[in-house]
This record gives sequence, structure tokens and C-alpha cells, in this order.
Amino acid sequence: MALTTSSTPSTRALPASDVFARFLKIADDDFYKPDCTITVQTGSGLTWSNLRLVQGKPQGAQARWLDEIARVFAERPSIGITTCSIQRAHQNQQNQTQLQYSCNDGLVATFVVNHAVDNATALLVLDLAATHFDLSPVSQIVVNNDGPWHEAVLKSREATISELSAALQKLIGAAAQFTTQDAERRRVADEELERRYREREAQLRMEFDAKLAVLDKRAASLAEKEKEYLTRNAQLARRGEQHRLEELLKDVGTVTVSASVAEKRKSTFKAIITLVVVAAIVAVVAGVNLFLGYTFEWKFAVPFASSMFVVFATLTYFIQWNDRWARDHADAEFLSRRYRVDALRAQWLAEWVSESTEGGKNLPLPPELVAAFSRNMFEAQTGGGEPLRHALERLVDQAKRIEVGGGRTVVETGSEKK
Repeated sequence: MALTTSSTPSTRALPASDVFARFLKIADDDFYKPDCTITVQTGSGLTWSNLRLVQGKPQGAQARWLDEIARVFAERPSIGITTCSIQRAHQNQQNQTQLQYSCNDGLVATFVVNHAVDNATALLVLDLAATHFDLSPVSQIVVNNDGPWHEAVLKSREATISELSAALQKLIGAAAQFTTQDAERRRVADEELERRYREREAQLRMEFDAKLAVLDKRAASLAEKEKEYLTRNAQLARRGEQHRLEELLKDVGTVTVSASVAEKRKSTFKAIITLVVVAAIVAVVAGVNLFLGYTFEWKFAVPFASSMFVVFATLTYFIQWNDRWARDHADAEFLSRRYRVDALRAQWLAEWVSESTEGGKNLPLPPELVAAFSRNMFEAQTGGGEPLRHALERLVDQAKRIEVGGGRTVVETGSEKK
């Protein structure tokens, strides 16, 4: 803990050599005998730590260091001590008694006793410092700070303040003059820039108008040439389109089906063949047992009759299915040819209309000729007819309800249903 009072023990700042010499005298006191250390720190970064004194005298190499410190302070009076402390040697951190001299402004130095024993020891150390230094409160030092040294300091400070005030006035005047001149220069520069801007803007506007007029003339000339080019090449372009259309129609002239449709046809064909083969095998087996047996058995008659019916009905459906497939292919081929002819008719009609309106001619077209060219154009004429159905499907469709039981059998057909 640090002992503090209302009036801090202080003294006027002394030269470094004087402070160091007085601390050597304090080290010779009985309080710090037989063994103590001194630590010195200056504002210039020079530090000497733990200078050991025994019975107030340096030992061995320590004497050389004390002489060196005294010589440095004597040759360089500008160096000031910021901290100088003394404490008993062989004391731990919890039980040390240290007197410390501190000065940060070069005018007033204060003393602090760091102790961990009692207040009596701290007061004893402060009394020891008072025997070697003129201790007074800081307020007394400031009020009673008179003498030649103090007057010199005051005069120096007053001179410095006067010089600083004069320099400040000069700076204020120079700043005001510079501000005025800078404002005038800015005004003149702004006017000059504005004049140049207006002149350059007018010049650019004239150049822009001239180039815009040239561009308008070039645009008009280009539009005229484009119109002439389109007029000359419209017919050639239409001929090219007609040629490409004819090439396209050649590609679609042959009617073919896709691989997926062909695969579906193959699947249907395989299913029909499988059904016929299975029904024929059942009919053959049932017929052999029916006609080659020793007795007539009805259990083979029904499978034989139904299998034969399935065979003949499926073959009939297969013939009709192939016929429908052939007719659909024929219709598609004829429709393709008709679309080719209609495309050529539409191309000729479009070219005729375009030529009648080229160059602003607007020639009237005979309505009869237009009607003849466009009659039945792109109208799909597909054959109708009943959808293809199997014989079994028709038979099942006819019999809507069959009742068996009670000694009677009732079959209700589609024609009898109300």
C-alpha cells in the first residue's frame, strides 16, 4: 500500500547529479544499513537497476558504476531523473520498504513510500527524506516558487508565449490573406471554366448537328437502296423459297411409319398369330378326341367348336386388319401428294399477290381466279366407316344379359334392350 496524505510530500525538481548524490547520502543512514539497492531511471531512456551499497559504500564493480553515473550526470546537465528509488536488500515483494522520487514535468517531484509493515516505518522513511530534501506540499511549491531560477523560468515562458502569440497572429493574418486570394483565384478560374465550357458546348452542338444531317442523308439513301434491292430481289427470293419447298416436298413424298409404330404392328401381328396357333392346337386336340374316339363325348365338342370359331373369327379379323392398314397407308400417301400440290398452289398464289403489290402498283386480282386457285386447299378428306372390331367383340356386344336357372335360359341382346 502507498501512504498518502492531504499534502503530498514534494520538492522542487533538482538536477540529476544532485538527486543522485542525495540518495547516496540516504543510503548511508542507519535505516538502510547494512545493505540496500538504488534504482535510477531517466527521461532519456537511461536506466541503472539494483545498484548495491553495503554500509553506504559500493562494493567491487558497483563503485565503477557509481562513478560512471556521476560523470554522466555532471557532463550532461540536460538529463533529468524521472524515477529514483532506494530499498533494503534481501526483502521480498510483500515485505519491502522503498522510498521513491518521481518527477514527470521537470518542475515538481513527489515522494512515495511503498511499504507493507506499518505506518510508523513509512513516516520514519519520509522524515529521513525530509532531512536531505526540502519537502513541501505541491500548492506551496507553486505559490512560493520564487528566486532567480523561478524568474528565469517565468521570463522564458513569457517570451515563449509572446513568440507563440505573435506567430499565431501572423498565421491568422496569412490564413485570412490566403483565404481571400484563394477565393478570388477560384472565382476567376470558375468564370474561365464556365466560358470555355460554353464555347466548347456550342462548338460540339454545331458539329453534332452537322454529323446528324449527314447521317440523315445517309439513312435516306440507304432506305432508297434497300427498297430498290428488295424490289429487284423479291422475285428471286420467292423462287428460292419455292425451290426449297419443292425439295422438302420430295423428302415427304414417300410415306413411311416410324420404328415405334412398326414395332407395335409387329407385336399385334405376333399376338394374332399366337392366338390362331393356340386355338388351332386346341381344336386339333379336341377334334381328335371327338371324332376318333369310340363314343361321342360332349366335353370335347364345346372346346372344338369354340376353338374353331376363334380360329375363323381371328383369321377374319386379321384379313380385315391388314386391309384397313393398307387402306390407311394409301390414304396417307394420297393425302401427302395432295398437300404437295396444295403447297405449290399456295406458293404460286402468294407470289402472284406479292407481284401485284410490288412498287405500289396494287393491281386488282380477279376473284374467280383467286377462288379457283384456293378451292379445297389443305382440306383433309379422310374416309369414315365403322371402326374395326373382332367377331367375339361383336358377339359380346350383342348379348347384354344372360340368365340361366329356374328351368329356363334368357339371353337379352342389344336390340331387345329398352
